[in-house]
Amino acid sequence: MCEWLNRRLDAGEPPFVLAGVAHHAITDIHPFADGNGRVARLFQTAALMRADVLPGRMFSFERYYAEDRPAYYGALRSVRQRACNLDVWLDYFLRGLAEEHERVAATVADLGSLMPGGTVLLQLSVSQQRALTGLRLQGRREFARGDYEEAGNVGRSAAGDDLRRLATHGVLVVRGAGPNTRYSFPGAAPEGRRGRSARVGRPPKWTDTAIEAELKELLADKSEWPSYDSFRGREELTLCRGQQGGWRSPLAADRRLVVLEPR
Repeated sequence: MCEWLNRRLDAGEPPFVLAGVAHHAITDIHPFADGNGRVARLFQTAALMRADVLPGRMFSFERYYAEDRPAYYGALRSVRQRACNLDVWLDYFLRGLAEEHERVAATVADLGSLMPGGTVLLQLSVSQQRALTGLRLQGRREFARGDYEEAGNVGRSAAGDDLRRLATHGVLVVRGAGPNTRYSFPGAAPEGRRGRSARVGRPPKWTDTAIEAELKELLADKSEWPSYDSFRGREELTLCRGQQGGWRSPLAADRRLVVLEPR
Protein backbone atom coordinates (compact mmCIF):
# COMPACT_ATOMS: atom_id res chain seq x y z
CA MET A 1 0.00 0.00 0.00
CA CYS A 2 2.79 2.44 0.89
CA GLU A 3 4.60 1.68 -2.35
CA TRP A 4 1.38 2.23 -4.30
CA LEU A 5 0.73 5.52 -2.50
CA ASN A 6 4.27 6.80 -3.12
CA ARG A 7 4.02 6.01 -6.82
CA ARG A 8 0.69 7.83 -7.12
CA LEU A 9 1.94 10.88 -5.19
CA ASP A 10 5.09 11.03 -7.31
CA ALA A 11 2.93 10.85 -10.44
CA GLY A 12 1.09 13.98 -9.35
CA GLU A 13 -2.29 12.35 -8.75
CA PRO A 14 -4.71 14.26 -6.45
CA PRO A 15 -3.15 14.06 -2.95
CA PHE A 16 -6.43 14.74 -1.14
CA VAL A 17 -8.11 11.75 -2.78
CA LEU A 18 -5.04 9.56 -2.21
CA ALA A 19 -4.99 10.55 1.48
CA GLY A 20 -8.62 9.46 1.76
CA VAL A 21 -7.89 6.13 0.09
CA ALA A 22 -4.93 5.53 2.43
CA HIS A 23 -6.99 6.50 5.49
CA HIS A 24 -9.62 3.90 4.65
CA ALA A 25 -7.03 1.25 3.69
CA ILE A 26 -5.36 1.34 7.11
CA THR A 27 -8.67 1.01 8.95
CA ASP A 28 -9.62 -1.86 6.61
CA ILE A 29 -6.29 -3.71 6.92
CA HIS A 30 -6.48 -3.14 10.71
CA PRO A 31 -2.82 -3.99 11.38
CA PHE A 32 -2.89 -3.30 15.13
CA ALA A 33 -4.91 -4.54 18.08
CA ASP A 34 -5.72 -0.95 19.05
CA GLY A 35 -5.19 2.56 17.69
CA ASN A 36 -5.85 1.85 14.01
CA GLY A 37 -8.08 4.91 13.61
CA ARG A 38 -5.46 7.19 15.12
CA VAL A 39 -2.77 5.70 12.88
CA ALA A 40 -5.02 6.19 9.82
CA ARG A 41 -5.59 9.85 10.68
CA LEU A 42 -1.88 10.44 11.31
CA PHE A 43 -1.05 8.68 8.06
CA GLN A 44 -3.55 10.86 6.22
CA THR A 45 -1.82 13.97 7.57
CA ALA A 46 1.62 12.60 6.68
CA ALA A 47 0.51 11.92 3.10
CA LEU A 48 -0.80 15.47 2.71
CA MET A 49 2.40 16.92 4.21
CA ARG A 50 4.49 14.78 1.84
CA ALA A 51 2.56 16.29 -1.08
CA ASP A 52 3.17 19.78 0.38
CA VAL A 53 -0.53 20.62 0.54
CA LEU A 54 -0.79 20.89 4.32
CA PRO A 55 1.27 23.88 5.46
CA GLY A 56 1.79 24.70 9.09
CA ARG A 57 0.18 23.11 12.11
CA MET A 58 -3.21 24.82 12.15
CA PHE A 59 -5.24 21.94 10.73
CA SER A 60 -7.11 19.58 13.07
CA PHE A 61 -9.01 16.92 11.17
CA GLU A 62 -9.89 15.20 14.45
CA ARG A 63 -12.36 18.02 15.05
CA TYR A 64 -14.43 17.01 12.01
CA TYR A 65 -14.50 13.31 12.88
CA ALA A 66 -15.26 13.94 16.54
CA GLU A 67 -18.30 16.09 15.77
CA ASP A 68 -20.25 13.05 14.55
CA ARG A 69 -18.55 9.73 15.29
CA PRO A 70 -21.42 7.61 13.89
CA ALA A 71 -21.15 9.44 10.54
CA TYR A 72 -17.38 8.81 10.49
CA TYR A 73 -17.69 5.10 11.20
CA GLY A 74 -20.68 4.79 8.89
CA ALA A 75 -18.74 6.33 6.00
CA LEU A 76 -15.87 3.89 6.57
CA ARG A 77 -18.22 0.88 6.74
CA SER A 78 -19.97 1.96 3.54
CA VAL A 79 -16.99 0.81 1.45
CA ARG A 80 -17.52 -2.87 2.26
CA GLN A 81 -21.28 -2.49 2.21
CA ARG A 82 -21.02 -1.12 -1.35
CA ALA A 83 -18.68 -3.84 -2.67
CA CYS A 84 -15.49 -1.79 -2.14
CA ASN A 85 -16.96 1.36 -3.70
CA LEU A 86 -15.22 4.35 -2.08
CA ASP A 87 -17.62 7.06 -3.29
CA VAL A 88 -19.55 7.58 -0.03
CA TRP A 89 -16.39 7.52 2.08
CA LEU A 90 -14.47 9.90 -0.18
CA ASP A 91 -17.41 12.31 -0.33
CA TYR A 92 -17.45 12.41 3.48
CA PHE A 93 -13.64 12.61 3.69
CA LEU A 94 -13.22 15.41 1.14
CA ARG A 95 -16.08 17.38 2.68
CA GLY A 96 -14.18 17.27 5.99
CA LEU A 97 -10.98 18.52 4.36
CA ALA A 98 -12.88 21.39 2.73
CA GLU A 99 -14.53 22.41 6.01
CA GLU A 100 -11.22 22.35 7.85
CA HIS A 101 -9.55 24.46 5.16
CA GLU A 102 -12.42 26.98 5.39
CA ARG A 103 -12.03 27.12 9.17
CA VAL A 104 -8.29 27.73 8.89
CA ALA A 105 -8.77 30.34 6.17
CA ALA A 106 -11.22 32.26 8.37
CA THR A 107 -8.82 32.05 11.32
CA VAL A 108 -5.84 33.20 9.24
CA ALA A 109 -7.84 36.13 7.88
CA ASP A 110 -8.77 37.24 11.39
CA LEU A 111 -5.32 36.72 12.90
CA GLY A 112 -3.75 38.40 9.87
CA SER A 113 -5.76 41.52 10.65
CA LEU A 114 -3.83 41.82 13.94
CA MET A 115 -0.66 42.78 12.12
CA PRO A 116 0.02 46.22 10.63
CA GLY A 117 -0.67 45.84 6.94
CA GLY A 118 -2.47 42.53 7.55
CA THR A 119 0.67 40.38 7.30
CA VAL A 120 1.56 37.77 9.91
CA LEU A 121 5.34 37.68 10.31
CA LEU A 122 5.59 34.41 12.21
CA GLN A 123 4.19 30.90 12.16
CA LEU A 124 1.70 30.70 15.00
CA SER A 125 1.98 27.68 17.27
CA VAL A 126 -1.11 25.68 18.19
CA SER A 127 -1.32 27.33 21.61
CA GLN A 128 -0.90 30.82 20.12
CA GLN A 129 -3.60 30.16 17.56
CA ARG A 130 -5.97 28.79 20.19
CA ALA A 131 -5.36 31.61 22.66
CA LEU A 132 -5.52 34.50 20.20
CA THR A 133 -8.63 33.12 18.51
CA GLY A 134 -10.34 32.59 21.85
CA LEU A 135 -9.50 36.08 23.06
CA ARG A 136 -10.70 37.58 19.77
CA LEU A 137 -13.99 35.73 20.04
CA GLN A 138 -14.44 37.06 23.56
CA GLY A 139 -14.07 40.58 22.20
CA ARG A 140 -10.99 41.26 24.33
CA ARG A 141 -8.92 44.31 23.48
CA GLU A 142 -6.61 43.92 26.47
CA PHE A 143 -5.76 40.97 28.71
CA ALA A 144 -3.32 39.66 31.31
CA ARG A 145 -1.08 36.61 31.13
CA GLY A 146 -3.58 34.63 33.20
CA ASP A 147 -6.26 35.28 30.57
CA TYR A 148 -3.88 34.01 27.87
CA GLU A 149 -3.09 30.88 29.91
CA GLU A 150 -6.79 30.11 30.23
CA ALA A 151 -7.64 30.80 26.58
CA GLY A 152 -4.66 28.82 25.27
CA ASN A 153 -4.79 26.06 27.88
CA VAL A 154 -1.07 26.48 28.55
CA GLY A 155 1.09 26.80 31.65
CA ARG A 156 2.64 29.96 33.06
CA SER A 157 6.08 29.45 31.50
CA ALA A 158 4.74 28.52 28.05
CA ALA A 159 2.37 31.51 28.14
CA GLY A 160 5.28 33.84 28.97
CA ASP A 161 7.31 32.51 26.03
CA ASP A 162 4.32 32.84 23.67
CA LEU A 163 3.57 36.39 24.74
CA ARG A 164 7.19 37.54 24.42
CA ARG A 165 7.37 36.13 20.88
CA LEU A 166 4.05 37.67 19.89
CA ALA A 167 5.11 41.05 21.29
CA THR A 168 8.47 40.87 19.47
CA HIS A 169 6.70 40.38 16.15
CA GLY A 170 4.18 43.16 16.80
CA VAL A 171 1.14 40.91 17.10
CA LEU A 172 0.62 42.20 20.65
CA VAL A 173 1.43 45.48 22.37
CA VAL A 174 2.80 45.35 25.93
CA ARG A 175 1.35 47.81 28.43
CA GLY A 176 2.84 48.24 31.90
CA ALA A 177 5.41 46.05 33.63
CA GLY A 178 5.77 43.44 36.34
CA PRO A 179 2.62 41.91 37.83
CA ASN A 180 0.52 44.64 36.20
CA THR A 181 1.68 43.83 32.66
CA ARG A 182 -1.15 43.65 30.17
CA TYR A 183 -1.25 42.89 26.47
CA SER A 184 -3.42 44.42 23.78
CA PHE A 185 -3.98 44.01 20.08
CA PRO A 186 -2.46 46.71 17.83
CA GLY A 187 -4.66 49.79 17.60
CA ALA A 188 -6.77 48.87 20.63
CA ALA A 189 -7.29 51.60 23.22
CA PRO A 190 -6.60 50.73 26.87
CA GLU A 191 -9.64 49.36 28.66
CA GLY A 192 -11.22 50.32 31.90
CA ARG A 193 -10.44 48.76 35.24
CA ARG A 194 -12.46 45.63 34.50
CA GLY A 195 -10.11 44.77 31.63
CA ARG A 196 -12.89 43.52 29.35
CA SER A 197 -14.28 44.81 26.11
CA ALA A 198 -17.78 46.22 25.98
CA ARG A 199 -18.52 43.54 23.37
CA VAL A 200 -18.21 40.73 25.91
CA GLY A 201 -21.52 39.26 26.88
CA ARG A 202 -24.74 38.47 25.13
CA PRO A 203 -25.88 41.33 22.86
CA PRO A 204 -28.97 42.86 24.52
CA LYS A 205 -31.13 42.60 21.39
CA TRP A 206 -30.68 38.83 21.12
CA THR A 207 -33.41 37.56 23.41
CA ASP A 208 -34.39 33.88 23.31
CA THR A 209 -37.45 34.79 21.26
CA ALA A 210 -35.42 36.81 18.75
CA ILE A 211 -32.81 34.04 18.42
CA GLU A 212 -35.46 31.40 17.81
CA ALA A 213 -37.21 33.51 15.18
CA GLU A 214 -33.97 34.27 13.33
CA LEU A 215 -32.80 30.65 13.37
CA LYS A 216 -36.16 29.34 12.15
CA GLU A 217 -35.97 31.73 9.21
CA LEU A 218 -32.36 30.82 8.48
CA LEU A 219 -32.98 27.05 8.67
CA ALA A 220 -36.34 27.01 6.90
CA ASP A 221 -35.01 25.59 3.61
CA LYS A 222 -32.00 23.65 4.93
CA SER A 223 -31.69 20.00 5.89
CA GLU A 224 -28.29 20.44 7.59
CA TRP A 225 -26.82 22.97 10.01
CA PRO A 226 -25.59 25.85 7.82
CA SER A 227 -21.96 26.78 7.32
CA TYR A 228 -20.41 29.75 9.09
CA ASP A 229 -20.68 31.82 5.90
CA SER A 230 -24.46 31.39 5.98
CA PHE A 231 -24.54 33.64 9.05
CA ARG A 232 -23.19 36.69 7.23
CA GLY A 233 -25.31 39.62 8.37
CA ARG A 234 -26.33 37.60 11.43
CA GLU A 235 -22.87 37.17 12.99
CA GLU A 236 -24.13 37.93 16.48
CA LEU A 237 -26.32 34.83 16.25
CA THR A 238 -23.36 32.47 16.00
CA LEU A 239 -21.84 33.25 19.40
CA CYS A 240 -23.88 34.08 22.50
CA ARG A 241 -22.38 34.25 25.96
CA GLY A 242 -23.93 31.61 28.22
CA GLN A 243 -24.87 32.53 31.78
CA GLN A 244 -22.41 29.96 33.14
CA GLY A 245 -19.63 31.09 30.82
CA GLY A 246 -18.50 29.69 27.51
CA TRP A 247 -19.54 30.77 24.06
CA ARG A 248 -22.64 28.93 22.91
CA SER A 249 -24.82 28.71 19.85
CA PRO A 250 -28.55 28.13 20.43
CA LEU A 251 -30.36 25.44 18.44
CA ALA A 252 -33.95 26.61 18.69
CA ALA A 253 -35.36 23.55 16.93
CA ASP A 254 -34.82 21.29 19.94
CA ARG A 255 -33.86 23.94 22.49
CA ARG A 256 -30.37 22.48 23.11
CA LEU A 257 -27.18 24.48 23.49
CA VAL A 258 -24.07 23.32 21.64
CA VAL A 259 -20.65 24.63 22.63
CA LEU A 260 -18.77 25.86 19.57
CA GLU A 261 -15.02 25.55 19.10
CA PRO A 262 -13.43 29.00 18.66
CA ARG A 263 -13.24 30.06 15.01
